[in-house]
Amino acid sequence: MKKLITVRRLLHCGGFLVIVAGILLAGCSIKSPQAPSWDTTLRLPLINKTFSSGELFDKLAADNIRKDSAGNSSFYIEKNLDSVSVRSVLAVATLSSEFEKQVGLIAVVSPSAMSLQIAFADIVPLAAGVVPDTGLWVAKTLGPTNSFAEATIAEGGLIVTATNNTGFALDSLIGQLRDPGTDILIATFVVPHGLADGASYVDTVSLAGKTIRNESDFDIFFHTQGGLALSLADRSVDFAFNFTNNLKASSVTGRVGEFTNEYDNQAALTDDIHLQTAAFSSGTLEFTVENQAAVDAQLTITFPEITNGGAALTLTMPVSANGSTHQTHDLSGWTVQPQHDSLQAQMVATILSSGDNYVTVNSTDHFGFRYSLGNLELASATGIIPPTDLNWNDQQVSVEIPRGFEGVSLALVELQITLQNYSELSGDVEINLQASNGKHLTVTGSVSGGSSSTPSVSRIVSDQLADLLTPLPNAITINGIATVGDGITTVQVTSRDYLSGSAVISAPMALNSTIPAWKATRRILMSKQTSPTAQIACNKAFSNRQSLIIFLQGRR
Repeated sequence: MKKLITVRRLLHCGGFLVIVAGILLAGCSIKSPQAPSWDTTLRLPLINKTFSSGELFDKLAADNIRKDSAGNSSFYIEKNLDSVSVRSVLAVATLSSEFEKQVGLIAVVSPSAMSLQIAFADIVPLAAGVVPDTGLWVAKTLGPTNSFAEATIAEGGLIVTATNNTGFALDSLIGQLRDPGTDILIATFVVPHGLADGASYVDTVSLAGKTIRNESDFDIFFHTQGGLALSLADRSVDFAFNFTNNLKASSVTGRVGEFTNEYDNQAALTDDIHLQTAAFSSGTLEFTVENQAAVDAQLTITFPEITNGGAALTLTMPVSANGSTHQTHDLSGWTVQPQHDSLQAQMVATILSSGDNYVTVNSTDHFGFRYSLGNLELASATGIIPPTDLNWNDQQVSVEIPRGFEGVSLALVELQITLQNYSELSGDVEINLQASNGKHLTVTGSVSGGSSSTPSVSRIVSDQLADLLTPLPNAITINGIATVGDGITTVQVTSRDYLSGSAVISAPMALNSTIPAWKATRRILMSKQTSPTAQIACNKAFSNRQSLIIFLQGRR
């Protein structure tokens, strides 16, 4: 360059000398000498430096751009999903049951033994030492029973013993027990084929369905052919009456003896989970008994399928006549093994003796039972779980858009969701991604069953994210649903089981850029630190709406 300038100056000087010589030869005057001037453009290279792609992206200082150990840069977003407990699978709705049980047959205190006598001297004529052929009815009163004023007998009878102490054969002997108020026939006692002198006959007449009072009429018919007799003193027909043991009535006004009735009730534990066994972490049993009978009682309620240390859950509940009682029991730590998805309650009602007091009790009097199992939470359960949704709530991840990337989109994007299942439940997964640019994407997959000690690992991969990230959003919201349980397979689930996971969006730096009125006329060389060069070749002009895909990759 300097040599060229010197040559130009020499040429200028030579030309100048020629002009001067011409003027002198022509005889013209010469002006005063002036310094020469000219214009020129100088192009000087100020820098010649090669940048690696890693250095360029490092200068962007964006959190979402990462470089691996080989120096390759990529766009990278990672979000750990909140853990989702499977506790909702173990939710059991409140169980309640309300029912009535009648008192049932009433134990009546059996009356003491009673007797009657027909004295011949009072009713049979004696003439000249002869008793004539005689047949007649004799009316007697049986009672008092000293046990009840009135009872309608359901089970039991009256044992009647007739003894002939007349000294004559009785060829006919009949007794009829009648209600004194209505004259209704209650029972009939018949001695077949008569009764010899000195003989006895025993028969039990049923009182089932009959109402008997404290006192009853007993009408007797006898027939004898008579005979010789010096005296009728001490000649009689004697009757003994004893009620059978375990006399039971459907209604009674009288002395009630202690008796026991047993009841049973089945209530569905849950309509959803088919439980084989479960342990309660919490829960409350509330039990109420109402006694509609006019006699005190003591109730023993047993739930044979709810146990603790092998012992069944049992409540003892005394309840007064026409009164009620209530008990609450904590179910924490108890285990339930329902049969056919139902819970059995066994009740034993002991109706206490009224002593010497007369009470009126009907078999239709009842006990009212009402119980509920509420606030139930299971610590663990083995059974068949129906499809149940577990929700991942909205979780947002911010995206830092590097300076200058506002008009850039990623050409190759991959989503990888990794799920760890710390339960035996398997099912389907749906993950939703909502970008702040208004785009939405749903990906689906499945999760296999694992265990609390050895979780299963399932992955859902999708390469359909390019549109979601065009243009690059400022934030992405992630939520989802895992539908676990198939309603067929028996699994064991605990309240400690859960699902966890992470979502990773990654893309190599393959950029799709819309560059307005951009024209590349230079070749820019960017060498990786581990390879000679990496280049972007841009030798063509693009219009406003054309796109340019730029691949940053190493050339070995």
